[in-house]
Amino acid sequence: MHLLVVKVQTRDYKQDYVLTHHCKDEIKECTKDGKDDEKHVIGCLKEKLFAGKLKNDPECQADVFRLITENRVDIFTDKELYGACQHDLRESYCKDIPAGSGRDSRWYFLSVIGVVLIIILGLGVMCGRVTKRVAAEVKNR
Repeated sequence: MHLLVVKVQTRDYKQDYVLTHHCKDEIKECTKDGKDDEKHVIGCLKEKLFAGKLKNDPECQADVFRLITENRVDIFTDKELYGACQHDLRESYCKDIPAGSGRDSRWYFLSVIGVVLIIILGLGVMCGRVTKRVAAEVKNR
């Protein structure tokens, strides 16, 4: 549930009450050019933080730090960071790792199919004995 809340808050800064309350003056400055989308506002707040323009407002500074930390949970939630680091991720950190060719998912599906077959076999053995019981009188004719 908490991860869902974090993802929703990263999509829309207006749903983060603490951020909008503490940084309302900075958000007004960021939106005065007419751009009110979340990507622009959050990017503007990050730029102000790194430029040192939020030093006089420690609560806003802490909230922007929190926002950056929450986005660090997954690199894919921050589109700008992912776009900037995509080449580095492929070339620097992952160049020695061969492509998986779906090996993990293949073993997952094979194991699921195996478990389902074992369950069907077990149910067939147990239920087959129950449904095909023949009375002793019929056997001893």
